Amino acid sequence: MAFDLDHACAAVLLFPLLGGCAEPFTVERQELGPPRLAAMGVEDGVARAAIWSGEGAWHSAVPELSWTLDGTALGTGFDVEVPGPGTLGLAVRLTDGTELEGEVSVGAWPALSLVRQAVARPDDLSRAARLEVVDPVPLVGSATADQLVRVTARRDDGSSGSERW
Repeated sequence: MAFDLDHACAAVLLFPLLGGCAEPFTVERQELGPPRLAAMGVEDGVARAAIWSGEGAWHSAVPELSWTLDGTALGTGFDVEVPGPGTLGLAVRLTDGTELEGEVSVGAWPALSLVRQAVARPDDLSRAARLEVVDPVPLVGSATADQLVRVTARRDDGSSGSERW
C-alpha cells in the first residue's frame, strides 16, 4: 500500500473532531482540585512531604503534620528526623478541617561522603581518555575551563565501594 497524502491529511483533520466525543474532565480547568498528599519520603534522614492545598501554590495557614515510624510517633511539623528504615506514616490536618493520611516504606540509607576533585581536561573527551587522566587535586569552589570535575561518593560505614561521576 502506497502512502496517500490525501488520506493522511484527512486523518490529521479528523483527529481533533474525534476528540470532541471524549468524556469531559471532571474538574474544570480554572479549579485546582481537592487537597491531597502529593508526595512523601525521607531525604538526608529527614521526613519530607508535598501537600497540595487545593487552593494553588500556597496554604492559607501552615498544615499540621504528625509523623510516625512503624506506628510509633516521631514528631510533628516539618523537618522531623527519621532514625531508620520502616513504614513512615503521615497524618495531615489542613485549616479547613480536611484530613489527609499516607504511608510509605523507607529503607536504610547509608551515610555518604562526597569528594570533589579537579583533573586536567584532556583534548579527547571520550570516556576512555577521561578515565586515563590522573593526578586529581581537591576542588574548592569551581573548576577552571581547563579542568574536569570528578565527584566520588563513598559510604561512611567503612564498607567498600564508591561511585564516581
